[in-house]
Amino acid sequence: MHLVEDLDNAALPKSLTDLAAKHNKDYNAMAEAMWKKSVFVSQEKMAKFLKSPSLKKLQKDPIYAVTNGYLTEVTKKMQPQMMKLNGQLGKANRLYQAGILEMSPNALNNPDANGTMRMTYGRVLPYNGKDATFFKEFTTSRGVIEKYTPGDVEFDAPVKLIDMMKKKDFGQYADKDGELHICFLTDNDITGGNSGSPVINGNGELIGTAFDGNWEAIASDFAFEPEFQRTICVDIRYSLFILDKFGGASHLLKEMKIIR
Repeated sequence: MHLVEDLDNAALPKSLTDLAAKHNKDYNAMAEAMWKKSVFVSQEKMAKFLKSPSLKKLQKDPIYAVTNGYLTEVTKKMQPQMMKLNGQLGKANRLYQAGILEMSPNALNNPDANGTMRMTYGRVLPYNGKDATFFKEFTTSRGVIEKYTPGDVEFDAPVKLIDMMKKKDFGQYADKDGELHICFLTDNDITGGNSGSPVINGNGELIGTAFDGNWEAIASDFAFEPEFQRTICVDIRYSLFILDKFGGASHLLKEMKIIR
């Protein structure tokens, strides 16, 4: 829905915009139709298709059509532009790094770790964003309820989730304070490509997943500010709550032997 409504349709695959128009922008009906007609939605449908594969049938498959349309848009239209911009950015980065080395020839500079596996350490800490503005080191379900705005692309949430939070139906995933903790802050660095990194405590236990940085440290690729730099991590208890109690996928957690 957001792709069709919020982006320039000229940058979207025609197969997607045609489907939206065909269903009069009823995106629920559109999704149901795609799910019903596609061979990619189940192992059984795919196995049946593979017994008697047909290029014509494949090209008419709505999920294939949309996916292939995206690939075409990316490779034919966007990739050349991205390659051009990346080339310019690469040259600018080399000049910037050369300037840094010339400015402080005896300084011990950190290596560029983008694109490599790495481990680092940090602490769970709050911070003062600006004068008289203090950010705690964690957030709870209270914040989700307070920010909840139906229809808002950033602050909408399923009604079922909001109801569970209002009832404090958190099960075993509640903290000792009785709240469901959503996110927490650490004083680690984070950059593009780090999202999804596991956050592990001193006992080797998974406690969260890193996914973003705070606004005040937006220039961290150029200068690390220990006073402001924070990595935002989703609390693993919230992830498990979503899978188990909200999503009803407890069988997955049992399969992984996380719960009994």
